[in-house]
Amino acid sequence: MSTLVTAALLIALPIAFNAAFALLAVKFDYPDILRRPTGEILERFRRGGSALVPLWWAFAMTALLLAPLAVLLSGNVPGADSSLLAVGTVVLVKMQFCADQSRKNACREGYESDDTRRSA
Repeated sequence: MSTLVTAALLIALPIAFNAAFALLAVKFDYPDILRRPTGEILERFRRGGSALVPLWWAFAMTALLLAPLAVLLSGNVPGADSSLLAVGTVVLVKMQFCADQSRKNACREGYESDDTRRSA
């Protein structure tokens, strides 16, 4: 049963993640909107209405659920050292999270330089 659940999640989570990303791209111009001034971003979010909030939650939760999936996966690879596989997979998930955070920080730095140029 655990193998079937793991397989289903390995298929469903990436599809759900990419679907949420695509919907955010269509409805909110994500991730390009992160390069725009803060006021414009907040205005677009306000115009998007309450439908954007569950969409952002779905995007975040599909990414978050990849960590427990790593543990499930480690238990379903025959002959593998499950603790090593779990640690390695969690590290890869963490690296992806850090890459996302780096991209967001780079966008924030862009905002700050935009705000500095406007006030000068």
